[in-house]
Amino acid sequence: MIERIFFAAMILLGTQNIFAQNSDNQNSDQLFNKKGKAMLPVAGEFGIGLNALPFVDLFGELIRFNSANRFINPLSFEAPDGQQLFLKYFRNSKTAYRARIGVAYHYNTESFPVADDYNTGFTTTDKRSENYTMIVTGIGLEKRKGLGRIQGIFGAELNLMYRNGTPTLMNYKYTYANPITAENTAPSTALFLDGTPRPLFEKTFSSIGMGATGFFGLEFFVAPKISLGGEMGLKLMYIYNTNSKTKTEAWGTAEGYIIERQTTIDQGGQFDASVNFNSNGVLFVMFYF
Repeated sequence: MIERIFFAAMILLGTQNIFAQNSDNQNSDQLFNKKGKAMLPVAGEFGIGLNALPFVDLFGELIRFNSANRFINPLSFEAPDGQQLFLKYFRNSKTAYRARIGVAYHYNTESFPVADDYNTGFTTTDKRSENYTMIVTGIGLEKRKGLGRIQGIFGAELNLMYRNGTPTLMNYKYTYANPITAENTAPSTALFLDGTPRPLFEKTFSSIGMGATGFFGLEFFVAPKISLGGEMGLKLMYIYNTNSKTKTEAWGTAEGYIIERQTTIDQGGQFDASVNFNSNGVLFVMFYF
């Protein structure tokens, strides 16, 4: 009995010693500021971050307030993925599991003055609404190697993407103040030529994508557990596109009633392989705890 207790105690002490050595190895590269606070994340810590590009846009808009020129963010080619949330968990000081989700959404309604065909001398309004949605997600593994405050990061992610429209290819829906009737077969419209087929909606195709990204970048720790960084990567993705649809209305002279026609365009699937600034964001800010 005594031998078993002694043997168990020896195993416990040996295990604690191994854990202590691992902890020392993991923290041997730790950097401390002048107040003795640790700068870099270690095993068991979490990280949370945001895409910093929207804040760059906000600052640019503030400094050009009262200016006739529109601010153009020099990093704006990354903006279509919208705001993103980054999450990390550190297995040790050199390895982290990471996940992210990015969402971009836009909706807007515009009104356009048009002559009121049923009240001479008065105007009314046609309306057009527009929208698009994008969701991107990723989960992967990150490795780190650095010197002091500057940490190099590299690794790989699996990606999923859903997109319905883009800032340059939106979904549109139209509402007209002057209806088409037998007495008024070519009503006044604000956006299209009178008497021509006018669209009721233009629905762009949706895209579903699956792929992988190999990334690399740098992270600079500006304060304990706070960093700024950026990434580039090689992204390979298969994208499947649904059909685009357009519906129009016009008066059918031969038929004697309104003719609605719907057009469908088959977009099919595509394979996208490109070297670009990936969806992780050109500029991000991270907080570790």
